[in-house]
Amino acid sequence: MTQHVTEPGHPEPGPDNFSFEDYLEGKSTFPVFEHTAYLDQKSGAELGVLDEDLDTLTRQLGAVEGQARKRVESSANSFVDSVLDDLNEQKESLEAEIQKLSARRDELCKKIIASGITLVFQVKTPEELGTVTREATRQFHKENPNYKDASENDLDYITARSRYTLTAQIAHFCAEVKLPDGRTVPAPTRSGADMLLRRLISSETMRLMESVGNGLSASRDWADRIDAGFPGGSADVEEVGMAEAVAEDGPVMERATADDHHGPAERLV
Repeated sequence: MTQHVTEPGHPEPGPDNFSFEDYLEGKSTFPVFEHTAYLDQKSGAELGVLDEDLDTLTRQLGAVEGQARKRVESSANSFVDSVLDDLNEQKESLEAEIQKLSARRDELCKKIIASGITLVFQVKTPEELGTVTREATRQFHKENPNYKDASENDLDYITARSRYTLTAQIAHFCAEVKLPDGRTVPAPTRSGADMLLRRLISSETMRLMESVGNGLSASRDWADRIDAGFPGGSADVEEVGMAEAVAEDGPVMERATADDHHGPAERLV
């Protein structure tokens, strides 16, 4: 039998001296997640066009190479084949253009990455998320009386309210900002977050909105995977999203799910 030895002055934890509050304090942690916003969006737009051109050229090169292989197989005994010569010239031209565009792509990626700022978020309780979101809604209506009688079908109203809520959530839950040169600086205020959104094109704004929405919500995925290995585990982790957190005043933040591409940021890896 194993004997548990406790240090002098520290009695072995038991029913009479166990503190549930102290145990939670020592064990519970909240997730941290990051989002990088790229400010050189001019280079990002060029990267998007360049990637499409590279895809087209790569497909063309594959087709030419396929034709050349078939031509070689069908004219194995021929010393002169003008068609094959033409295909080889096309192949060399396409390879040169791909090499040129690939070099430009590398340059753009370096420029875009050098313009990135990384927001570090500290996730907290669903109750705190709800409080911040509801307060942002009230403050938005206070500062924008022109939307007093706005309908939930009013796109301008929904967009403005969602944007305001997002800036409030960034200001509250962002713990710090990492700069490309390695420095760590204080998190932005709500006005700073608003300025950031005003510097982002729509695809980058949507990417940030989606990242914050997914990150701040209590995702149950990881808990489900862990509980899958334990009989009786159910992982009843309530997922509180942007909209669900504000039942008192109606939906505040619609989860951003852009149907189009998220922009060049997704192609930097």
